[in-house]
Amino acid sequence: MPVWLDDNTIKGELSDDEFVSQVTDKMRSRVEKEQKEKRPGNYGNDGNIKIYEETKQYKGINYKLIVSRYFAVARLNNGNFALRPGGMNKVGKHVCVETDGIEMPDGLKEFLDLSEFLYHDSLHGGQEDLTLKQQWKEMDEWAKADCKRVASLVSEFDEKVKQLKRELVEFTRSISKGDLPLSPTVRL
Repeated sequence: MPVWLDDNTIKGELSDDEFVSQVTDKMRSRVEKEQKEKRPGNYGNDGNIKIYEETKQYKGINYKLIVSRYFAVARLNNGNFALRPGGMNKVGKHVCVETDGIEMPDGLKEFLDLSEFLYHDSLHGGQEDLTLKQQWKEMDEWAKADCKRVASLVSEFDEKVKQLKRELVEFTRSISKGDLPLSPTVRL
């Protein structure tokens, strides 16, 4: 659980100076790549920088809550950048939920109707006025709901398999005793 310095700041998150330094490094790297490829402006003038991350577990499933800050820059003629103020919400930070390295296969996500399993963020309408602490709590609740759903499905599948096994055993016994009713289409 993070240590909150206030409703919008977590102890240990990237400082403003560290954030600016990382933005500058990221943009310089982009410009160098663009110059090598002779494609100016190809890699954009914005992005996100991770400023805090915590791995959590619920119902035996690991997930990450990640706090990021959005950045946008104006490119200056001398190869430098001016950081544009603002962000994607009132605090300039948002929270994402991600898996802890183990991705659920797409086919399984589709079959279980879990297309956004452990893949959420606080950048949707109605969330722009939330404090970082509120965003954190909401994303943590969404992640737990995903984990709970998967745990519930596992339990449901276990029960279904047990039921099918009982039915198969009973069916097999009926066959061995010759107790099967004949189908109307079967003639001896």
